Amino acid sequence: LFDKILPKEVFVRVSRSFLVRIKEVSVCKSDTRKYLMLVLHNGQQVEVSRRKKSLVKKHLLQTS
Repeated sequence: LFDKILPKEVFVRVSRSFLVRIKEVSVCKSDTRKYLMLVLHNGQQVEVSRRKKSLVKKHLLQTS
């Protein structure tokens, strides 16, 4: 619901449970090709779903 209302260039859905503001991401970790974890400025860690991984990487590259 919120991902339809909020601007797509600012927010990205990283899984069914999480919608993240791209500027709040401080670190992007990847241990294997299947695993991607975002660390936010407040220290919270959010795992990115397999299906959203390429979309999230694309958004992170555009904003950096």
